[in-house]
Amino acid sequence: MSFGKSTADYLQNVQERVQVAEQYAITHADIEQKWYLKYYNLQSTNKRFEIGENVLVLIPGNTASKLFSRWSPAKVIAKRSPYSYQVELNGAKRYYHANHLHRYKLCVETVCA
Repeated sequence: MSFGKSTADYLQNVQERVQVAEQYAITHADIEQKWYLKYYNLQSTNKRFEIGENVLVLIPGNTASKLFSRWSPAKVIAKRSPYSYQVELNGAKRYYHANHLHRYKLCVETVCA
């Protein structure tokens, strides 16, 4: 039974179509990756903290829900890596990633007499 093409011609045709699809996928992936990177970077920020700086630490709640997480004030006491900080929180020293920290500005009003 013959379908009009030899096996070698059929496989050559399939190989050519696979190469065309591969080139399209590579080009499309590069374009999409640049687009994703552009829009991701619009929202992202680099967090840097200094030793002695006041921060807020995200403490997860007792449940799996993020709704019960809370922010607690703490102080940076050491920098382990560009994104990992040792923080003193309620007398305990723990390491936190910068994603779990926020800058904490103490606003104190003084009355001058």
